[in-house]
Amino acid sequence: MRDQGLFWPWYRRTREGIIWKPPYIDPAMVHARVMEIFKAPEMWRAAYQAHFAYPTKSKLKQLKTPAVLVAPRWDPNIDHTRQAAADFPQFPFGQMPDEMTRWGEELVPFFNS
Repeated sequence: MRDQGLFWPWYRRTREGIIWKPPYIDPAMVHARVMEIFKAPEMWRAAYQAHFAYPTKSKLKQLKTPAVLVAPRWDPNIDHTRQAAADFPQFPFGQMPDEMTRWGEELVPFFNS
């Protein structure tokens, strides 16, 4: 979990894999994520496989409901999220707080609109 904040993909612990932005390796967040993996030890693999296999662009083309594309600054895929928002301007980009516990409150205005 810590390496996900330092390398992308997390297992590429080389110069090419370094995330060249301020790291987000808050001990409380890392601990919480490790505990979630312990609860469902085999799910992380399925989740990552689904993440990388999902046909995002074709699905966004089909989407008829309002949506916002979000990521915190430390997400190694934030550039892809911003690009998707640029490619699909009807789905704006939303900057999430670094602390995952604040994401819900950040999204309330979108859901109330």
